[in-house]
Amino acid sequence: MRINQHELAVKVSLIEGQKISISIAQIKEVLKIVFIELSLMEEATVLETLRYHKQKLLELED
Repeated sequence: MRINQHELAVKVSLIEGQKISISIAQIKEVLKIVFIELSLMEEATVLETLRYHKQKLLELED
């Protein structure tokens, strides 16, 4: 299943909206660039990075 980029952009805007004002279109453009860069990386590296950030989030919730 693919990531819904619009939904992800909305989530980012809600989180970051407390700090600075960024439009959904700007966030989607940044996400597009991030996804392109991620696609050029080794899958294991991307997965390791995602796991790292997930662990950090879980630690914050404790």
